[in-house]
Amino acid sequence: MPVTKHHLPWDRPLPAQAAAWLANGRERAPLDLSDTWVIVPTRQAGRRLREAIARHAHAIGTAALAPKVTLPDGVFEVGRSPDRASVAAVRLHWSRTLLAAEPAEVSDLFPGLEEKRTFPWALGLAERIAKLRRDLAEGGLRISDVVARAGATFPETERWAQLTHLDSRYLGRIRDAGLVDPEEAKLAFARDPEDPPAGFKRIVLMGCPDPMSLALTVLNAWAKKSQIDVMTLGPADRADGFDVWGRPLAGRWPDPRDDPEDIENCVHVCSDPTEQARRV
Repeated sequence: MPVTKHHLPWDRPLPAQAAAWLANGRERAPLDLSDTWVIVPTRQAGRRLREAIARHAHAIGTAALAPKVTLPDGVFEVGRSPDRASVAAVRLHWSRTLLAAEPAEVSDLFPGLEEKRTFPWALGLAERIAKLRRDLAEGGLRISDVVARAGATFPETERWAQLTHLDSRYLGRIRDAGLVDPEEAKLAFARDPEDPPAGFKRIVLMGCPDPMSLALTVLNAWAKKSQIDVMTLGPADRADGFDVWGRPLAGRWPDPRDDPEDIENCVHVCSDPTEQARRV
């Protein structure tokens, strides 16, 4: 099935418009949206949408069966393996990997390792590396892919090569513990997605101007078998300023027409919260 784009005007808040759009043609008792999966950009957006649906149902005199509402990475919860490592397990195995590293193996990555190698140091660094791996996985990449993508002139080649070596050690530890690394699980799922989850007649990507590309890989595969709607928000005459997945097209944004005439008097650039508080 083709992905279908829909456009809402931005002169009114999105949650109320979205609730009315989702309920269109379903105004019966109760308002049943349980067959709809809505993907939103933030958890707060999800809370606002649920509240708007409840208000809409109240306004038409009925109750509502809410849709499933998740962030884009919610697609990777489909068919989730019970062996997928938890956040705590990832940090633990990365900490052990860092503590077991020989200084000569990571001399470019961690100069003076002997002086700083403590468990608190390893635990804090494990958290940062785990976030790095999540960020890379969102774009469909592993740590081992960075050097090849960066090219021959990349100045950090040696450091990333050492980090790749540590990543391999960490993955070995995770496997030996009988666990599946969560980022590796996402990458594997994106390569061969399962069928769309049963029970949902439509999946709606709503107001997500920058969804993670790995999630779009899954949605693109699901679009062959399931109805997928993409909702954008903007000026009525620029519905074509977004691609099929609702991402703003380069060259179409920003537009001088979007700026208020007195923007210099409305927008003030402050360097930090202290300056903001002083100005307020």
